[in-house]
Amino acid sequence: MNLWKWTAAAVLALLTAVPSYAQWPRHTWGPERHPEHGRWYNPHPWNNQYQPPPPPVPAYQPPAPASGIGTVWVYGSQNEGSFQNQGNGQWVESNPTGQWYYVETARGVGFVDMLDQNRHIAVRLANGQMYSRAESDPNWTPGYSGRWVQ
Repeated sequence: MNLWKWTAAAVLALLTAVPSYAQWPRHTWGPERHPEHGRWYNPHPWNNQYQPPPPPVPAYQPPAPASGIGTVWVYGSQNEGSFQNQGNGQWVESNPTGQWYYVETARGVGFVDMLDQNRHIAVRLANGQMYSRAESDPNWTPGYSGRWVQ
């Protein structure tokens, strides 16, 4: 009976030593045979694949004035009406019948596009001519003749 106890104790001792040897950091059969920078394990793939979120898109800011564009555009033979830039992309049209407010939507060399959000009318001011169209219409219609004065 003593022999049986001694044999069982030896087997248990071996079984507890084998798993501890398998966790030893310098084994030769593991995942990396030649560890880099002293690491003996495989790093988790998500640790070096994290990408920060993209920066937020800034709100619309009108670009700097392009060549040929001013801040006041007048029309009519006696300067009956005008479009004035109020700053921050806001424009106002003034004539004897009233005032209308526009928001600048685009700007290019020699023209400014704006939209009257109440009437759903788009307006393009170019050097010498104003064009307008309904917001849903793709074609521009010539309007007033005018010019940049400031």
